[in-house]
Amino acid sequence: MADHRLRPDPQRTSAIEQDIDSAVSPRVMDTVRTGAKALFASRSRVLLIEERRADGSTFWTLPGGGVKPTESLRDGLHRELREELRCAARLSEDVDSCLYRHRTKPDTVTHYTIVSGTLLTSPDPNASEDVVGYEWVDPENPPETTLPPIQDVIRDSGPL
Repeated sequence: MADHRLRPDPQRTSAIEQDIDSAVSPRVMDTVRTGAKALFASRSRVLLIEERRADGSTFWTLPGGGVKPTESLRDGLHRELREELRCAARLSEDVDSCLYRHRTKPDTVTHYTIVSGTLLTSPDPNASEDVVGYEWVDPENPPETTLPPIQDVIRDSGPL
């Protein structure tokens, strides 16, 4: 029986992988940061926050951010949650990871570990941390300005 499934063109696939690799993967002169993001799910929705960049544009992402060299991933994530959303959470397990090349800092790549968890208090966005809002979103239909690696993480998160 013939196999009629589409097969990727190896040359095209390789070119796409190189484009993605050069857009995201760390380069020799890049600063590579460590970060942590929280994946909170409720009723088949995930919590995203809207943040404002230095240039005034906004984007959607999971709560969390950079981890200081003196912090563990979870300690850094708890700090970020207090700073950004003034909330507490119970963190569970590492469920994914992703790389993000910062738009306003093109020589900086952050490797984020994604940690599942449960909110213990309600989010309260902190404008002084450039968090302008939050929303529980359908992981299959995130806001248009959701960071691409975060879109991948929430779509790949499986049943919530």
